Amino acid sequence: MSAYGSIDQAKAGFVYGLDHNIETRVVPSGTTFAFGDPVFVDEGDEAKAYKADSNDASLKFLGVAIVSQRSFNDSQGEYVAYDTMNVLTRGEVYVTVPSGLSSIANKSAYVIDDQSNDDYEKFTTTAAGNYDCGCYFKSNPNSDNLVRIEVRGMK
Repeated sequence: MSAYGSIDQAKAGFVYGLDHNIETRVVPSGTTFAFGDPVFVDEGDEAKAYKADSNDASLKFLGVAIVSQRSFNDSQGEYVAYDTMNVLTRGEVYVTVPSGLSSIANKSAYVIDDQSNDDYEKFTTTAAGNYDCGCYFKSNPNSDNLVRIEVRGMK
């Protein structure tokens, strides 16, 4: 059972449940990240978080930016650039998907990493041209295109 009762009460970046299999890491952000955004690190240096980039083969999927209870005067619902952020590296979390997806539960999830795509940084079932993050969809999207995925570690 979700800590929020139903998917309609959750928001992107909310962790699902209170499972003992959850793992998180704290990393400094290189730029602004919204809750629920995919987080990448450089393969040789995992000390800084990056946005998805289809042109940078050295980036590896770390996890998903999760909700922080901190808030800032100029920013709510996101981590500001160069601040430390919480990243779910193993467990289930809510994220957004492009509109039009349905019946996706138990299918592989991919990150749209092409910055020119209108759905950049959303998760999709389309493998071609997208980053294989090793995640799986655990629910179907609701009317706000919110869905639960399972993050299975760095890939």
